[in-house]
Amino acid sequence: MLRKLLFIVSSIIFYWPIWLLFFFLRPLRLFSYIFLVYPGTAEDLKIYCPMWIKRTGLVDTKPSFIGFARCGKCGRGLVLGIPNYIAELTKSKEKCKRVIRNLELIQRIVGVKSVAIAGQLPSVMNKCGVKLPKNFVNGVRGTVFSVVETISQVFLKHDIQKEKAQIVVIGVGYVGSILIKTLQQMKYSVVGIDIKRTKDGIVLPNEADAVLKNSRVVVVLTPRGSDFVPYMKKINKRAVVIDDTHPKIKVGDLDCGNIFYKVAVGMDGVEFFPKLPGYKKDWVPGCVVEAMSVACTADFTGKDQLLFNKQTSELGFYPHLVN
Repeated sequence: MLRKLLFIVSSIIFYWPIWLLFFFLRPLRLFSYIFLVYPGTAEDLKIYCPMWIKRTGLVDTKPSFIGFARCGKCGRGLVLGIPNYIAELTKSKEKCKRVIRNLELIQRIVGVKSVAIAGQLPSVMNKCGVKLPKNFVNGVRGTVFSVVETISQVFLKHDIQKEKAQIVVIGVGYVGSILIKTLQQMKYSVVGIDIKRTKDGIVLPNEADAVLKNSRVVVVLTPRGSDFVPYMKKINKRAVVIDDTHPKIKVGDLDCGNIFYKVAVGMDGVEFFPKLPGYKKDWVPGCVVEAMSVACTADFTGKDQLLFNKQTSELGFYPHLVN
């Protein structure tokens, strides 16, 4: 309810007064980064945007204030939301352009160092041919960092040996392919399983059965946690499952006996208010990890993933290892 109330106030009642206030507060340098909550399905949107606002079209593609991240080593951040579905943005290059233009305007008003767009939005922008401005990050490096740190802690906690364990990555898209390359550079044994999306979920290739039976660690990168539920029974019973889906795999679906961990990283002193959907207040999404890291270092060069991981770890980010 608090998220919805903030969205109503900031998008309809006081849209420009709020940004005017932030403009006058700019000399105080209160905020270092902006995080745009990813749009998704109608169910995702209902979490923070009342549907009657969506139907009016008054704030279409306009980012509105729905929360903030409290101060940590990398400064405070603003959390914004837009009343749009991924499907409608995918079909409209003009809407994608408006989202980015509006974010650029807000960046100049508030004076932040970096802007993060999350979830499927970076790939949508890429498909529509919309280039991100210099100070924008797509969050992929932050997401890969978060998964790699979680994997490292899982291997340590469960005394799993690199040379004897196979990691299986479910979902070899943009994030999955970079994750696999990074893990290989770190001398892990890793296999990727591509997925085929359907209106009812996902389909794995026939050879996936044998791979899952030989798995020791399974990283799930499917669009939704529920997509992978039908395949849980095929996993090796000794396998540890690392979940980086949004929304995550539900506790009620965990009837396969495996150990599950949700990808979640944090930094001392950072809290989101109100907490992000599907997260605890001190969990930092991968997209925000990258925005915070860039805000701290002023490095927008898109450096090598391993160097980014080292730099981000040194800033104080660590995995929560939540099961």
